[in-house]
Amino acid sequence: MVQAEQTTDRISGRPIRVGLVGCGTIARNHIRALLHFAPDTRITALASRSQESIEATATYIGEQAELGLAESADDAALASAYRQHRETVPATYTEWTDLIADPDVDAVIVTTPPFLHCPVTLSALEAGKHVLCEKPLAVSLREADEMIGAAATARRILSTVSQGRFAPEQQRMRALVQSGLLGKVFFAKADGQWYRPPGYYELWWRGTWEREGGGAATGQGIHILDQLLWILGKRPVQVFGKIDTFVHPVPRLKAPAGTVPIEDTALAVVTFEDGTFMEFCATVSQQLERSQIEIAGEHGAVQAYPWSAYSVNPETNARLADYLEHEAPALPETWRAKRPETDAYRNPGPNLLPPAWSMAPQVGDFLTAIQTGQPSLTGGAEGRRALEVLAGLYSSAILKRPVDLPISPDDPFYDGVANGIR
Repeated sequence: MVQAEQTTDRISGRPIRVGLVGCGTIARNHIRALLHFAPDTRITALASRSQESIEATATYIGEQAELGLAESADDAALASAYRQHRETVPATYTEWTDLIADPDVDAVIVTTPPFLHCPVTLSALEAGKHVLCEKPLAVSLREADEMIGAAATARRILSTVSQGRFAPEQQRMRALVQSGLLGKVFFAKADGQWYRPPGYYELWWRGTWEREGGGAATGQGIHILDQLLWILGKRPVQVFGKIDTFVHPVPRLKAPAGTVPIEDTALAVVTFEDGTFMEFCATVSQQLERSQIEIAGEHGAVQAYPWSAYSVNPETNARLADYLEHEAPALPETWRAKRPETDAYRNPGPNLLPPAWSMAPQVGDFLTAIQTGQPSLTGGAEGRRALEVLAGLYSSAILKRPVDLPISPDDPFYDGVANGIR
């Protein structure tokens, strides 16, 4: 596997100019985050095959700039930046290749369907642009490795979206594990049991291995899987997985006769090189939604959501409380969202879900990496780690046996689940 990218060509002395490839719903999350850093960014270009989507996105930028202007009336510099956002008309393209060729674009945010992540990212990196790519990084490990290699060759930042890493609970959990207060961590759980309505899979690119790369585990569960792998900092060596489609009919209708449809429910047991293990569950079929990370160590345990840290030893319990109150890391103030994000899919029924993970620190990390030349917290190699566990999960579920990691380039599943099934 290619190592994480580095860059020495930094942008300084002027705002970073950003182009968005893809003008769907997710692009709006990135726009809000970019305007959060109004003085340091310009949205200079938009690309989509849909002229209607382009126009709606351009209008949305103006609306968000107007909102930012109203909120920054007492800050002359910030207000001036928002006026520029409001008055700047981005260049628009119906072909993403034209946006990438635009010399007024320094960085590209890729919010296309997953099967386009690799070609758009490779083209952008080869053109000397920095790239923030939506999750999953790619639909195969081969594509992911090509993208990581291209970033290293171009000496540009490649980052992938995993905004939950920046959530306060996840930041505290990682610090707690690294502190050693829990002792050896021997078991962990990552459960992303969410619900998506029937129309979720009717979107033209969803519900097929070729275009989406995977179902519930790839489209949604990858968030919480990546978070736990990052928190633990261990190397996974084996996966045993199960998948099925119980609730959503569309994936079954889209699957060719006799083949495996994309899943709405997935379950896996992951073993690490030190012999410890974790459980991972991902659904878009669970109407009593819940999202949980749980970590058990020799001396204590911690979980979210809801947040709890506990040890049966009173002295250790007190040390845990003291550490979390006084020593746990905090995000830079500039990365903190000014307004809370919302999840349009959230089931109004009883649930145990976190607040929507803000995109603001994710974009802040990306911009900071460009400005400083330091690796992004969610760099390409980081995004690949969860992708390989998912490839092992799917391979195991389809072959009905445990699968060892890493997955080698001569394994059919290295080129994606669609290829593995063939």
